[in-house]
Amino acid sequence: METTETTTEKIYDITKREYVDKPVDSTNSDKPEDKPVLDKPEDKPVDKPEDKKPEDKPEDKPDFTVEKTQYESQINDLSGKIKELEEQVKNPKFASEQQQKVYQFIQQYPENMWGDGIQTYGQLMSMDTTKISDKDALKEEFILSKPNLSRTEAARVFEARHKRDYVLERDKFDNDETFKEAQELAEIELKDRGAEARAKLAAKQAEFKAKPVEKVETKAAEEPKAPIASVKSYTAEADKFMKTANRITMKDEADDKIAYNIDLSPEVMKNADELFKEYLQRPDIYDKDGKIPNFNPSELFEQFLFLSMGAKAYNKMHFDRVRELARTLTAEQLASTKPDKESKGGGPEGPKSIADQFKDLGQKAVQERTQG
Repeated sequence: METTETTTEKIYDITKREYVDKPVDSTNSDKPEDKPVLDKPEDKPVDKPEDKKPEDKPEDKPDFTVEKTQYESQINDLSGKIKELEEQVKNPKFASEQQQKVYQFIQQYPENMWGDGIQTYGQLMSMDTTKISDKDALKEEFILSKPNLSRTEAARVFEARHKRDYVLERDKFDNDETFKEAQELAEIELKDRGAEARAKLAAKQAEFKAKPVEKVETKAAEEPKAPIASVKSYTAEADKFMKTANRITMKDEADDKIAYNIDLSPEVMKNADELFKEYLQRPDIYDKDGKIPNFNPSELFEQFLFLSMGAKAYNKMHFDRVRELARTLTAEQLASTKPDKESKGGGPEGPKSIADQFKDLGQKAVQERTQG
């Protein structure tokens, strides 16, 4: 039996995704069929790992969208502010008509000379054109017409021209008659030009004068008043206290059993009473119910007594009373006790003086304080 040899070729099976052997029809072997030749695995170039370029991942790419949006927003804001400032320069807003008039006046001056413009505006608006001399009128009108010059420069130029035109020299004339005639003509011309200058200055004043601001009469806020009923009630209570307040009792802060009285003169009482009554008229001492919190006539009276007398007189009153009590005490002690010392001269020793008694009392007090 004759065996037929089958010829095969390697082709790439798309469905299997691999190369397979496929029989070749020998009858058509002489006519090569135009078929796409697929590279064999061994013929395909192998990419080395180091030859591969890393692909940019989406998350690795910088996102400029946010920053661009932020910058665009800032640029838009700045553009808006620039336009707003440009609008303010073109159409400035003024707090008053006076400011607007000053601004309009200085527009004829270069920006670096606005200071001179403001000074000239002040000079113009403050002058009385009916009382200035012909020369001063011409001078201010000349300065006003030269905004390109400072006031000092314009004044210098004016003085030179005025001297040239109106201050004549006798030496330049042939005789006195011609000199006198020239002087008279110069005075007439100065008078005429002075009148023209006054008219121009008055017109400028009218142009740049702001309307007087109307004064709005505002009623002063009514001052709060003390409740009448409460004032009457507390005044009656104060009067009742003052009838018995011609004497005050002072007590020791450490021992209230130690006390002394001070009689008050009518004048002192009157002054303290007036302060007391003025105090009761104050609206701020009353609460919402018309009451004076912690009202104590005795404490208040002592405060008004101190205020009416002053610190020096108030303290002197106390010192005088204490000295008087000390003298009385010394006299009583001396009347009921014998002398502490006997006379060395054979006779009985007399009583100590008040000064000596005070000295002894002071030394005794010091000893008790140091020993305790």
